[in-house]
Amino acid sequence: MSDGQDKPGADPRPRVTVSLVESDESSTALLLAMGRAIIAAAGLERALQLELACLLLEGHVVTPNPKLESELADSDTLTARQLLGRLRNVDLPEELDVRIAEAIRRRNDLVHHTFGDPDLAAFVLDGKSSSALVDRIDQLAADCASLTVELELVAVPRLERALGKSRAELIEMATSIDPTAIADPRERRRLEAIQQLAGAAGLASALDDLGAVE
Repeated sequence: MSDGQDKPGADPRPRVTVSLVESDESSTALLLAMGRAIIAAAGLERALQLELACLLLEGHVVTPNPKLESELADSDTLTARQLLGRLRNVDLPEELDVRIAEAIRRRNDLVHHTFGDPDLAAFVLDGKSSSALVDRIDQLAADCASLTVELELVAVPRLERALGKSRAELIEMATSIDPTAIADPRERRRLEAIQQLAGAAGLASALDDLGAVE
């Protein structure tokens, strides 16, 4: 009996049927932890981009850089490891540099080398996770979140100085831009996301409170 694959223009790929096993309490806890870690690591990557952008803007204020726009755009394509490499040539504290590098390594191991971790490989095979594994991944999320705050405590004041605007003014500037005026769909979505964050009640005062912490 023909399955239709001998017809002209038929998809030559074999048909594959996939079924999903309903997760239990153990696997749900691990999957949620992995989601938290990935989101926190993405926040750390954004903080690295902000730090690099602030440094580029600072340099532009001192010596006008005709390539500023392209360099800012290029920074968006860099991985977290590449961003950190760019920042190693500036005054990033060595101890902070080491901790960021380690967090990036752990994130990459989680995402790109899943089967290299015996505990994660066991979870993929039998769907069971241990509380120690969940705790280890949650620690990665906590470390990334902490590093993000530390970086932003450095980057935000730099951005204020480079642009000559306060945090409240920066937030107002971000929320006043019309997203429909942005032609690039990716940049438009990014602006919309920034505006959602910037629109959070009390954000400016919260940033000020963070900046006051010694």
